[in-house]
Amino acid sequence: MFVKQSSLGRTCAVAIAVALSCGGAVAQETKDGANSLEEIVVTGTSSSTRTKLESSVAITTMDAEALAREDAFSTADILEVVPGLWVEDSGGEISNNVAPRGLGGGAAFRFISIQEDGLPVSYDNDHVDTQQRQDITISRMEAIRGGTAGILTTNGPGSIVNFITRKGTEDPEGSLRFTVSDYGTRRTDLFYGAPVDDDGKWLLGIGGYYRTSDGIRDVGFTADRGGQLRASLTRKLDDGELTFTVKNINDHNTFYLPIPVNNPDSDPSSIPGIDASSGTLLGIGTSRITHRTPEGVGQTNMEDGYHTKLNSFGVNFRKEIDSNWSLDIAARQTTWHLNANGIFPWGLQDGAERLQEADVQAAVAAFGGASAAYRYTDSGVLVSDINNLNGNGLTTLGVAIDRDRRTEEFMSNIRLNHETDNNSLAFGVLFADKVLNGYNTKSSFILSDVKHNADLLDIVILDAAGEEVGTYTDNGVYSYGIWLDDATGDVKSTSLYINDEFQVNDKLRIDAGTRYEVAEFNASTGNTARQTLEGGNDNVWVNDTANWFDGSYSHRSREYKEWSFTAGANYKITDRFAVYGRWASSYQTTGVGSYGGLVEPVADLTFSEFGTRYFGDNVTVSLVLFNTVFENLGFGARNQATGLTEQITIETDTTGVEFEGEWNVADAFTIAFSGVFQDSEVLGIPAGDVNEAFNGNMVQRTPDTQVRLINTFHSPVGDFFLTAHYLSKRFADLGNTVELDAYHTLDLGWRYQVNDAITVQVKGTNLNNAIGLTEGNPRAGFVEGDDGVGGFFYARPINGRAFQATFQYDF
Repeated sequence: MFVKQSSLGRTCAVAIAVALSCGGAVAQETKDGANSLEEIVVTGTSSSTRTKLESSVAITTMDAEALAREDAFSTADILEVVPGLWVEDSGGEISNNVAPRGLGGGAAFRFISIQEDGLPVSYDNDHVDTQQRQDITISRMEAIRGGTAGILTTNGPGSIVNFITRKGTEDPEGSLRFTVSDYGTRRTDLFYGAPVDDDGKWLLGIGGYYRTSDGIRDVGFTADRGGQLRASLTRKLDDGELTFTVKNINDHNTFYLPIPVNNPDSDPSSIPGIDASSGTLLGIGTSRITHRTPEGVGQTNMEDGYHTKLNSFGVNFRKEIDSNWSLDIAARQTTWHLNANGIFPWGLQDGAERLQEADVQAAVAAFGGASAAYRYTDSGVLVSDINNLNGNGLTTLGVAIDRDRRTEEFMSNIRLNHETDNNSLAFGVLFADKVLNGYNTKSSFILSDVKHNADLLDIVILDAAGEEVGTYTDNGVYSYGIWLDDATGDVKSTSLYINDEFQVNDKLRIDAGTRYEVAEFNASTGNTARQTLEGGNDNVWVNDTANWFDGSYSHRSREYKEWSFTAGANYKITDRFAVYGRWASSYQTTGVGSYGGLVEPVADLTFSEFGTRYFGDNVTVSLVLFNTVFENLGFGARNQATGLTEQITIETDTTGVEFEGEWNVADAFTIAFSGVFQDSEVLGIPAGDVNEAFNGNMVQRTPDTQVRLINTFHSPVGDFFLTAHYLSKRFADLGNTVELDAYHTLDLGWRYQVNDAITVQVKGTNLNNAIGLTEGNPRAGFVEGDDGVGGFFYARPINGRAFQATFQYDF
């Protein structure tokens, strides 16, 4: 059933009527963009000639020029152009969240397969945006939503996003791009392609980027530094093509997390001491945290940030067997190491009240003291006026982590194609072998003040004369051994699939597909016990013992055997207008990166959709009415009271309409538009469950309305474009207790092609400096409430006003 509420039904009907009416409302000269529905799409299809207009799946594409104009800050950032995807890109360049069609925010890239040249970057999408970076070597992006995504890939039933890379060229050519920003970016992108032999049968393509940046939120040190190198060597064959690829990433990134804000549900604002648009608690004062363990010490080094090291080697082979049969083979071996250094906010405290609580007063008594006070860890200076500290009187707990994740992964796709004038058949085998060689985390609670670039604090015990007789904390550490991981694991997955597209007549095309996967998971996780820490000090209250690994392991294994199905049809009413329908049923496995989740069931996804596409002389529009149901959806949140993660299995049901298109209003003016109107709710929590009251709630962190408009004015001195982006309210938590206010942003840019070789662009983002909140405090559990101090909340704002300029030379 598509429409659950009459208001949503009316919204969908109005949106469809308005969009379809555009076809008869304009009579201007044709622009290239208005005929984009005639472009051929290679992602999510078994046909080599299928156009957008003939497709029975929702599609968004971007060519190299569109990618350059977006000038995306991250892989997540570029996906804001895809309707139906809710993007939380406030974390910086990496470790962001993208959710398809009603899935709750905060799920990383779950249900989305990020691909390079048609092969998934990772089987389970674990931190996939650290492995897939945006640069000048990408020539095109194709994104499909639903449809055949559950058939032609693994763990991507919600969407396939395929980044198609530039290869070597028969005629030497290249591109050089320089980028600067008002937050200290210095970036160089380069691509060069040319033949490497006299007869032009071997073609080399090489490129990548290197940059440094102070960070879009200034942390007081170089926040982002490093880059990517990509190369391909292609052999042109009489009946096909063979390409070898290599990619290396060595990059450091700062990961931004929530900060305290005021009034999240109505006109969010900054609190004294930290600006919501540009501030961060991270800084020099919290950049190095020492963790005591029974085995020695470790360190959170925020200047290293999230350090990605990746090496991948791949091969793509295509052979035309005869006029109808062809063979495609793609394979890639990847070694990935992510060392993640971050500080996750836990909860705000009234500084003065905290010193009077029972545990601190117990320490005062134990040391024979008279009172407790705060002292800056680095300088040793006592805080003299706690109530007015930084204008807010607050202190805060955070969890400083040093997490090391190492994997090796082999993926392949062997596909046999048979194409005739009216039929396209593809069948093959997808294989993945991913080994988690190590997943190790050291972490500690830390105590700091609340301001931009916060400083570590110690709680010290003073005698009646004001002399220090002991400390509650240990160099800013509140307690050791908070979040612990010590794990290895592996997954082996084999999928057999078949997909067929049949042209019944000139008007009607039907298709259907299925995939059967067998996946075997194994994981070993370290057990913990209370142990004595090395380097303890009798004059420090907290550093004697902590939970730590006891040398024993728990072993888990699981085998999945799952089917995916889909069927669709496309009917061309005219050469410019088509309708299509689609039904699909698929699933998402846990993934070895979530080793602790092997006890969870497979998450199922069922959806249906009805779409329309039209292109005229100067207008293109696509609309999709959809219903998406996620079942057995494992959902977790950390309980602040216990420090443990609570697990719950829920269902979600979302009905909505997606739209995108372009209207060439006049020779000098174009409007591109995209967005979604939807209604989502949580279902399926059994009667009598402690969380039963969540049934009927809005799915957390996902807006019901999202609209994006790009207005472009074409002039002799370049294109001026204004992007307006609107998102409706959301709730930060499953309990719907913390509402995040609706917001809109305005971006303005200018792009000018000086000549055939030189292009310059200047772009300002969030010019209105909106304080848009993408999440609350996920560490607060299913019901966040407030943080208990003056109505202030932890939330993660979008980045404030920023400017970036690029200069590109094509040769």
